[in-house]
Amino acid sequence: MPSARVADHLTVSGGFLADYAAQPVRLVSASAGRSVELVKGMTSGSLTASLGLLGWAELSLTLPMALSGSGQPASAADPRLASETPAAGFGDLRVTPRISLVTPEAGIRVALLAPVSFPTGSATYQSAGTIVAVPTAALELGAPGGWRLLADAGVRLRQDQSFAGVDLGTAFVYGVAGEVPLLGGRVAALATVTGAVGSSSDQPLEALAAVRVRGPAGLEFTLGGGPGLSHAYGTPQYRVVAGLQFARRGPPREPEVATVSSGPQASPSAPAPKPATASATTAQKATAGTTAAPVAKGAAAGAARPSSTGTKTAFVTRAPEPLPRATLAKDRIVLRETVQFVEGRDDLAETSAPAIDEVATLLRSHPEIALLRIEVHTDDDGAPDDLLALSRRRANAIRSRLLRAGVAAGRLEARGYGDTRPLTTNYSARDRAINRRVELVVARTVPAPR
Repeated sequence: MPSARVADHLTVSGGFLADYAAQPVRLVSASAGRSVELVKGMTSGSLTASLGLLGWAELSLTLPMALSGSGQPASAADPRLASETPAAGFGDLRVTPRISLVTPEAGIRVALLAPVSFPTGSATYQSAGTIVAVPTAALELGAPGGWRLLADAGVRLRQDQSFAGVDLGTAFVYGVAGEVPLLGGRVAALATVTGAVGSSSDQPLEALAAVRVRGPAGLEFTLGGGPGLSHAYGTPQYRVVAGLQFARRGPPREPEVATVSSGPQASPSAPAPKPATASATTAQKATAGTTAAPVAKGAAAGAARPSSTGTKTAFVTRAPEPLPRATLAKDRIVLRETVQFVEGRDDLAETSAPAIDEVATLLRSHPEIALLRIEVHTDDDGAPDDLLALSRRRANAIRSRLLRAGVAAGRLEARGYGDTRPLTTNYSARDRAINRRVELVVARTVPAPR
């Protein structure tokens, strides 16, 4: 069922969902009690690709397909209908724009969706033969520990049609779902109930239960099934589903324009971080860092210049200029050095303080940066809730350092994402180090003052 979640800007996600439905199309005579199984079994799938836009919108494309099927032609129920038996082929292409209306910081998510299916299908029983639009409102409530409750309601708008005495027209559609995290959030138990109420007495109703496992590199695996709760058209006797989903967020871009000098500068005083204690939990072991910016060629080498003294010429070696710790890219600030924290704590390591101070210097020299978003990520070593809380505290620690350096509070936003946005797997120490990172995103700009 539709979710109220919207992917971040330019986040690409996708997946493939396969399902087997037993007797999804059967006609039952209420008077005679006779049942005609037009489709005895159907194995189908749907391929989906999505793109997040601007942080509050998402666009998805879904291509349903029938992989195999068995049963009778539709003409077995009505001689006027097609004589093809269920077979492999494509279904109707579906385009779904999604817009978020309420931010997740409010503890609730609300989104509007407008799935539109176009009659491109070629497989029997897989095409509506007309454009179908389903404007839907989706609501999601979150609870501590990762529990979720979802509900959606919408109207399926389509041209009125009749199939073997069953009216297939406009109908009210609905669904409710729940998610319970298990094993520290790596596994989740899912349950859904979906249905529709139309002008006829034929009302589809179906329930599913599934288990979702979070894998490496943003992969998720889902397996489940459930019974049909009515004898309506399209409701199977039972259904088995299996899915694979992924989401991929690109790494930070390299610097493109201005740089800021990393020469000596006064920095605000800050208390020295305390060493990690032996009682620190496993969930707090992640340390955050940034992707290092490329070093400019020749910048570290000393330049020579000639010097004339009397009749002799000597060459005096000039001391190399220090490389900047922070550079301004098109949409972010990239740090050359890794930001370090005290192990298991949100205290900024003393060795990383100069890099954050240099970010403050860069912000003061670029007043066109109206909002800088500080994003902290961890690896998956710990409970998801603990990692999320730790990343948020660390993001606020960086923000506090910038505030003490004189950056206005309205120009800074701190966010922690825990282990929810990995750049790679967490199978090796190297991969975990890549996922532990700090990203400084230029979220909003204004015209530079003249």
